[in-house]
Amino acid sequence: MKRILTYMLILPLVFVTGCSEEEENPAGSSESYTVEDLAGTWDTISQSSEMSMSVDLGLMFSEMDAYSCEYMDGTYTEGEGCVISEENMEDFCDVMFSGTLSGGTCSASMTENLCCGSEMEMLSQTITIVAHGDHGDVTIVATNNPDYDDDATDTDYATVEVDGTDITFTMGGDDDHDDHDHDDDHDDHDDESVVLSGTLTIDGNTATMVFPIDADSFGDDDHDDDHDDDHDDHGDDDHSDCEVLTESECETHTDCEWHSDDMMCEDADDHDDDHDDDDHDDDDHDDDDMDDMMGMIMSGTMTIVLEKQ
Repeated sequence: MKRILTYMLILPLVFVTGCSEEEENPAGSSESYTVEDLAGTWDTISQSSEMSMSVDLGLMFSEMDAYSCEYMDGTYTEGEGCVISEENMEDFCDVMFSGTLSGGTCSASMTENLCCGSEMEMLSQTITIVAHGDHGDVTIVATNNPDYDDDATDTDYATVEVDGTDITFTMGGDDDHDDHDHDDDHDDHDDESVVLSGTLTIDGNTATMVFPIDADSFGDDDHDDDHDDDHDDHGDDDHSDCEVLTESECETHTDCEWHSDDMMCEDADDHDDDHDDDDHDDDDHDDDDMDDMMGMIMSGTMTIVLEKQ
């Protein structure tokens, strides 16, 4: 669902703020919904995100290799890693995050409305839900603003489950539900799926969905298994051991060799055969490792308001 999940698909630029008390269901609420309550076609009235984040730039830059550090006009030493001037950190914080720097931490917040109107990314968006007992098949059709997107429309598919005031969208895939076996176990989601859980309230013909989002929302539950499978041809743990070594340490290990073009210590045996495979490793790193490296903290909400046709 390209537009509804915009912030879940772009790594460091998803910044979000937490729910207000008004957005939470009051304790002891008697409201209880099922997917049947959402069956039908809905127009999106609004889709907004309130976002905030902080990044420890000192920590992030210290993890850079010598090549990247030089590119950022920093000073690299084996003992301290990469050190960036405060002036450069301020510029980076402003340009990359439109944030402010304090004590090496870049903080940023923003509110963005994605739908619907001539000044927003989507001119309109309709969501059609067909109920099938314990779940619903969802078709989302967005009419894009040509100022933001060359594609006139986007069509995406999902499934939705509702339990009381809890709602869960499972996004992913290009299946239009025609071949969907409704007797299948809906826990068997596609590896590319994104699960978005939140709360639902319905008032007459208006439905409001609020989805809390934090750094964990971007994790891939299946990543660890896929990671192991993808790297079977890299041999044992020696390759990983080499990668963490500095240049001077690398030269003391006979099973490792330093590659100046990559500014990285690599397994001497595996490098020649597997170098092409290594090119994709950077894209497969665990999101949690990336967050830890950047000292990143994210939290917040996305709110979608629908009106039934």
